[in-house]
Amino acid sequence: MLTFLQAQGTGRAMLPVMPSYVGWDYRQEAVNRPDGNPDYMFLHGRRGNGLLDLNGERMRIREGECAVVFPGIPCAYKTEGGEWLVTLIGIAGAVCPALLDCLGIHESGVYSIEDQQLLESHAARILSLSEQGEASKPACSAACYRFLLDFAAHMHLQPVPLDGDLPGDGGSYAYRAIRYMENHLTEPFSLDELSASIGLNSEYLCSVFKKETGITIINYLQRLRIGRARMLLERFPDRSAAKIGTECGYASPSYFGLQFKRITGYTPDAYRKHAAAIRIQ
Repeated sequence: MLTFLQAQGTGRAMLPVMPSYVGWDYRQEAVNRPDGNPDYMFLHGRRGNGLLDLNGERMRIREGECAVVFPGIPCAYKTEGGEWLVTLIGIAGAVCPALLDCLGIHESGVYSIEDQQLLESHAARILSLSEQGEASKPACSAACYRFLLDFAAHMHLQPVPLDGDLPGDGGSYAYRAIRYMENHLTEPFSLDELSASIGLNSEYLCSVFKKETGITIINYLQRLRIGRARMLLERFPDRSAAKIGTECGYASPSYFGLQFKRITGYTPDAYRKHAAAIRIQ
C-alpha cells in the first residue's frame, strides 16, 4: 500500500517538516525520475533486491538495506529480478537540508540499518496521525522529526564487516581504535597516529587490542578494508575493482587483489561474479 498525503495546505506549509507519502509492503515497480524526486525519499528493501541508478551510477539495494534519495537528484530504481517489496517514507519541509546535515545524512546513497522494523513502525504511526485531519499536523510533523532522529541513530554507510558486535563499549580502547580505522579507511595512517588519537603508546594499544579482539590491529584493518571492498563490489556493479581498491585505502591494485584473495579466497572480479550468482539462485 502506498498513500500520498496532503501536499498543500496552510498547516503543512507552516510546519518545518512533514510527510509527503507513506507505504509499506509496497510492490515497487520500475521508476525513472530524470528530474529527481520533489522530496526526500527513504526506501527500505523489505524483501528482494533492487537497483538504484543515482545520477548516472548504478548501485544495488540488498534486502534489508535502505536507500536515501535527496530531492532533485536524477534517479531510477527497479527490482533486480522478481518481487521487490519496500517501505517508503517521503519527507518535505524547509528545515530538512539543515536537519539531515546535522544528523550526519549528507548525501544520497544506500545505507545499512540496524533496526529492520524502524521504517515500518514509523510509517504506520505517521499514516495513522495523518488520517486524523488538520488538527494532527503538529503531531505528524513531530513524528517525522522522530523518524529522522531514529534513522540517523541506526544507519551506517557500510555494514561492519566482522561478525558480531564491536568489542567492549564506547569507552574501550579497541572500540575507539576500530572507530578511528572506520573513519580513515581511505587514508594512509600509521600505527603511531592511531595510538596518538586514543592517547596510548603503540605497544600498549597493540597488546590491549589483541586481548579484546583476538587478532592484531593490522589484521583487523585489512579485514575492515576488504569488508568494505566486498560491499562496494556488490553495491556498484559498474565500478572498477581498481577504483574500489583505492577507495578502500589501497594505492596498488595488485596489492589490493592479493589481500582480497588472501582473505576471501576470490579475486575481486571473481567475487563479484560469485555474489551475483548467489543472488539469482
